[in-house]
Amino acid sequence: MKQITFTLLLFLSTIVYGQKYYPVRVDFKDGTSKTGYATVPRELQNKIKFKSSDGGKTTKLKGDDIYTLTFTVEDGRTYLLERSNVRTIIANKNGEMFDRVSKWSGWYLRKYSDSRLYLYYGGDKYKIDKNGDLTVKSSGQVGFTEISFYLKRPGENEITYISAAESSGIQGNQGRIFRNVLSVYMEDRPELVERIKNKEFKSWQLEKIYNIYISSKG
Repeated sequence: MKQITFTLLLFLSTIVYGQKYYPVRVDFKDGTSKTGYATVPRELQNKIKFKSSDGGKTTKLKGDDIYTLTFTVEDGRTYLLERSNVRTIIANKNGEMFDRVSKWSGWYLRKYSDSRLYLYYGGDKYKIDKNGDLTVKSSGQVGFTEISFYLKRPGENEITYISAAESSGIQGNQGRIFRNVLSVYMEDRPELVERIKNKEFKSWQLEKIYNIYISSKG
């Protein structure tokens, strides 16, 4: 089947291919950290190319030892990539919900942070262009994409898959899955869950729901 590329732009930008080192803060899972320069990893990349100084020797850091990579671009903007496993909430034929956590871990862009909830984007590739803008890019067959939305509360061990992005081309059961997952994940906000069940939001409107969630009491 013909391969089609889907691209979700987090900011208006053009993509620059080829590796480049950017200033980075590496926070490790053991609580230590270091600063230097690193390349932006792909989603499932484990080894991170790292240099202690701009002209220093390249070494490789093990991704599974890292909690977050925080890249800084020339104008001072930062992008945080977090290493995490993925939790999936699934409904069986009887409507019962259960969890599954991936055995593998990957890199996910934390776009929004709040003391109550984080929101992430995930895709095959993360690229910073010459203007310092970051894009998430993925490729796949028709009706399939790996560009997705995720949520995580501070203190949770993994991010939770919520839905695919609007540009994915995924149709059919996506809306139903989206409503089922959020109804479970946001059960602490019953009024918001009721709006979700009533189909007030589309599956790609997670940012809107996120902003309602963090602005509400609870």
